[in-house]
Amino acid sequence: MEINLKEISMEMDPGTFDAKKLKELMGLGVNRVSLGVQAFQEELLKACGKAHGVDEVHEAIEIINSCGVTNWSLDLIFSLPHQTQEMWEDSLKLTVEANPNHVSVYDLQVEKDTKFGSL
Repeated sequence: MEINLKEISMEMDPGTFDAKKLKELMGLGVNRVSLGVQAFQEELLKACGKAHGVDEVHEAIEIINSCGVTNWSLDLIFSLPHQTQEMWEDSLKLTVEANPNHVSVYDLQVEKDTKFGSL
């Protein structure tokens, strides 16, 4: 019995990839994309020091769909400083609308000597 299961996943930042790069990676065998969105609020992304904004998130989702990626996930973080219940619910709503195959949700872990450790 031969089992030939393979998933080649690439973690991608919404602010640093484009359709050309994604197509090249797919040509090399990447068949799953994990998109590190983290939040759908500009102020939270800035507070996290993310290189991307909300516009780049929406653009990245459009690129994933236009390139024919059929297996992708979206990453979110909760318990961010200044994140309200309304913000969290909005991020969840927008995630559902984006329709990824998988969603990873991470609780912010604040550690000493990090950006959030000094708050």
